[in-house]
Amino acid sequence: MKKKINCIGKINEFFQMYINRYLRLTPPYIVLIIFADCIHTYYKYSSSLTSFEKQDQLCEKYWWRNLLYINNLYPRSEMCLSWSWYLSLDTQAFMVAIALLILSTVVFKIAAAFTILLVLVNIVAVSMKTYSIGYIPTMDEQFAQLDAIYDLPWHRIGPYLIGVITAYFLKVRLQNKLSLQRSTRIFLWIIFPLLNLWIIFTIYTRQISIEYSAFYMGTSRVLWGIGISWILIACCTGNAPLLNKFLSFKGFIPLSRMTYCAYLLNPLTAQMMFLGSETGFTAVKASMALSICAVSLNTFYMSYLYCLMFECPFVRLTKMALAKVMGKRSGTQSNRTDDQTQKNIGDKTNNNITTNENS
Repeated sequence: MKKKINCIGKINEFFQMYINRYLRLTPPYIVLIIFADCIHTYYKYSSSLTSFEKQDQLCEKYWWRNLLYINNLYPRSEMCLSWSWYLSLDTQAFMVAIALLILSTVVFKIAAAFTILLVLVNIVAVSMKTYSIGYIPTMDEQFAQLDAIYDLPWHRIGPYLIGVITAYFLKVRLQNKLSLQRSTRIFLWIIFPLLNLWIIFTIYTRQISIEYSAFYMGTSRVLWGIGISWILIACCTGNAPLLNKFLSFKGFIPLSRMTYCAYLLNPLTAQMMFLGSETGFTAVKASMALSICAVSLNTFYMSYLYCLMFECPFVRLTKMALAKVMGKRSGTQSNRTDDQTQKNIGDKTNNNITTNENS
């Protein structure tokens, strides 16, 4: 007998996970949009320098795209907080991933087929787009083709799904256990780092054909995800004890909790330091190194304060609200179960009484 599928429950599960993520990310994001608008409005009239990003104009018009997490589907010239394209992309990929995960609890093979199909679509889509526009992966071409090839979700979802597949194999198939012979382990530690190094250095000379560029752009991000996946699997299964010990260092925990705010604030911090200066920036090694250190320190200092004021309180409130909602839902389901149980007991009692009377 086939088990009945609770479609409403699965849909509710999907929206519950999405709402949890939305409430987790959005409050600090809203504050940053307002802050960026105010800062750029101030420097517009007070700074002797100008910024190529007009946040005071763009955020006033297109802020709603950011809050819907769809701003990466529009041109960079119409994007409030240009660096937020990744936040929208990550949210879109998250929605696809949880939909596939929920589907896998119902029909695993179909979910697995969809996952593999999406990875292949990602590879083919990027390769075809690269070939059609004659794109060569250099820094100047990258900035020129941001709208065409860089920000779009179907060009980026491949590595995200590689991470989903890796998590499945690690937790379900391997159960965090993988025993390898020494020779096999050495071979894997050679082949996967070499794969990642190939991705980094194969276009060093820039002298590559369009065909090779299409192949490289289509496969590089997926292969990079596969290379990183081996590091994850090795650390979690005891095949890289020293690296795992370093990556598990507890000193990274406070920094990791500030990374979201640091991501939001870093470009704005650099813009504020640039617009607040009285002279232009000279791109020499010494000044670049000094600027990098200054921006990094200021970013994490500001992200610490930002996290305390805007992220942590809303995260706490979200957890409390969701716990309250889930508690009410559990109570309602429990009451329904009790009512059904009492009804069944009553029916059985009535049946027994009727039987006794008949006898």
